[in-house]
Amino acid sequence: MLSPENIEEKIGFDQIRIKLGLLCKTSAGKRFVDNIFFSVEKHHIETLLDQTSQFQKALQSGENIPGSGHADVSQYLDSITAAGTFLETDQLLLIGVAITETGQWLKFLKQNLEAYPDLSAIAIRIIDHTGIRKEINSTIDENGEVKNSASPTLKKIRSELIRQRVQTRKSLDKLVVQAKTGGIIPDDASLTVRNGRLVIPVKAEYKRSFKGFIHDESSTGSIAYIEPASVLEQNNAIRDLEYQEKREIMRILMALTEHIRPETESLRAGFDLLGKMDFLRAKAVFSQNINAIQPELNDHKKVQWIKAIHPLLQETLNTQSKHIVPLDVELSPRQRIIVISGPNAGGKSVCLKTVGLLQYMLQCGMPIPITEGSISAIFQDILIDIGDEQSIENDLSTYSSHLKNMTSFLNNGGEHSLFLIDEFGSGTDPLFGGAIAETILETLYSQGMYGMVTTHYGNLKKMAEAHPDMANGRMRFDVKKLEPLFLLETGKPGSSFSLEIAGKIGLSPAILKKARDKIGTDQVEMEHLLNKLEIEKKFCEDNSRDIRSKQKLLDSTISNYETLKKDLELKKKKIINEAKIEAQNLLKATNQRTENLIRQIRENRAEKEATKVLRKELKDFEKKIQPEQLPEAPEKTVTILKGKIKPGDQIRVKGQTTIGEVQSVHKKIVKVIFGNMKTQVALNRLEKIGASKQTTNPKNKITVPSQMKGLNMNDKMASFSSQLDLRGKRGDVARAEVIRFLDEALMLGISSVRIVHGKGTGILRKIVQEELGITSGIKKISYEHADRGGDGVTIVNF
Repeated sequence: MLSPENIEEKIGFDQIRIKLGLLCKTSAGKRFVDNIFFSVEKHHIETLLDQTSQFQKALQSGENIPGSGHADVSQYLDSITAAGTFLETDQLLLIGVAITETGQWLKFLKQNLEAYPDLSAIAIRIIDHTGIRKEINSTIDENGEVKNSASPTLKKIRSELIRQRVQTRKSLDKLVVQAKTGGIIPDDASLTVRNGRLVIPVKAEYKRSFKGFIHDESSTGSIAYIEPASVLEQNNAIRDLEYQEKREIMRILMALTEHIRPETESLRAGFDLLGKMDFLRAKAVFSQNINAIQPELNDHKKVQWIKAIHPLLQETLNTQSKHIVPLDVELSPRQRIIVISGPNAGGKSVCLKTVGLLQYMLQCGMPIPITEGSISAIFQDILIDIGDEQSIENDLSTYSSHLKNMTSFLNNGGEHSLFLIDEFGSGTDPLFGGAIAETILETLYSQGMYGMVTTHYGNLKKMAEAHPDMANGRMRFDVKKLEPLFLLETGKPGSSFSLEIAGKIGLSPAILKKARDKIGTDQVEMEHLLNKLEIEKKFCEDNSRDIRSKQKLLDSTISNYETLKKDLELKKKKIINEAKIEAQNLLKATNQRTENLIRQIRENRAEKEATKVLRKELKDFEKKIQPEQLPEAPEKTVTILKGKIKPGDQIRVKGQTTIGEVQSVHKKIVKVIFGNMKTQVALNRLEKIGASKQTTNPKNKITVPSQMKGLNMNDKMASFSSQLDLRGKRGDVARAEVIRFLDEALMLGISSVRIVHGKGTGILRKIVQEELGITSGIKKISYEHADRGGDGVTIVNF
């Protein structure tokens, strides 16, 4: 059951139909849009979703997808049901085009059966009428004329017709020359046609003396168009041939139509395929435009939407250069009903409309704008009470209209129903309205229904807190700025912030104090606690976001350190291996030289002078292979200075030796440059140092190695690519690569990078946008030029 009857207008689905219709290229496709209906059959819904998702996949693949721009030719098939009727040439040509497009789709789907099984299933019983198309093309040319080759009789008639026209023309040309010589017709006159016959324009004063039949006169009456008597029989013969030609063409068209008539139903099925594909194309394009996906459907009545977006609201905000705030929504057997509270204009009604529209779209077989990992359920009924249904004709007040809807909900709802009620209990005395609303909500709860309500009533908030399968929810509010955040948070009730908003718009403090006194201490304290809780929560969220950002930088730095450490270890091993090889070669040479000297000493029989010479040569060789004594490098010393740290100062982290330069100081956070790496460090972790000096044995100074232990960026800079391609990668893998890529770009001081994520379903683009939103140091974010990828490529300037 759907309630009320105009539910599509209430939730905005009528606008979705309009947008889909505009994306269709054919009237047949638009009829499918008009026939979209709400379904409760899970298998049917999944089939519709699969078809749309597969068409999206086909669009993203870049394949040459067949067209569907044919005219609606089904009406022509309707016109030939009776015997003796026939199709005109232009109608037959359009049917031929439609048959061609049908054949193209059948071929495409057959070739891609495994890739698009649900699309292919649509065409499983469609017949390819290529034979009829060939017959049409062999009979009618591209200008819509029946070809001479359509029949021997037609060819003969047209040949004779041409011969007769040539003869008649020659006869008339002679008469025109004679008439001009006699001044009977104007000098600039020529043959013309009247009533399908060739005639001569004769001056009015000569029309009685010129033998022939007058067919027409000029508007001024100065010219009479006369068929000369001498060519009358020839023109009659031409006219007779023209009638024969028409009769033969009609016979040919009737014969061609007779071949088509028995195939009317199978042809209609093929043309319906074209309309269906046009419709599916519109659904796929619309789904891409709103970044919609096909969610998982479960049988446990669990709805868990992550970052759900109202597509119509998003489009409106985009035109205003504003960003929509996504909603996280969860309904399950353990949380069947959510009571949402919060300030006016805080997004409560938008939240309900988002849930209503997306659930309705889903059960109409349309993907919905949520993120991967979301879960959806199927409901038998969607019951909504949103907006003012006051009716003058039926003498119903707003509150009466609400009660009428509630009666319908109570009588028709059950454990498979979803209800959405806005401003529950409003429109009457709050004391009675709150009590009636609580009683109705208890009944809806006892009937096992699922739903969401918005309210300002405290008794409904207390009820949600007390019942096991109910929960409070609130629309988040920035207490300091007194502005709504449009975020739904489940688990706690919200404040209406009535006094705070009244103060912001200028209501005097004296009036506000009296209002607080009238409200009572307990209620004011409750509102105060809710406000305080909101402030503390926002503070914690801001800190948590800052910690996550710093943790990302730390993780990236550690990862880079580990990589560099491995590189150094590898280089160390390489150097040692090379040294060992060189030592082995040196030892071998030394042994060989020693053996030669010993042999020479023996050969000289240990003569004293010769032995001295040989020993001297050995000592000289030993000196040659001795390692060179390298001078100790002078050490650099730094002086720890006192005073305030400011931009331009040299600093280092306490307990470390790497020296950096201060870029800026903001409160207790300092931006520091270490070589090519920029980072943020807490002020209390830094110490200010003086200029370095070289010394051999400094006293009361702190020394650091002359070669600072920093990161060598040369290898990283050489191997770094300023473009990251994410296409075809899963969400978690893509996110990790984006984080690593941005960290490396910042560390290396890169000015700009390109991230290729494609257009597709928009999931990768969302991941990129999310990570860019929490990355510091970014100056500008833009999309690539349309010729080079458009919004499928994000450009980041640091």
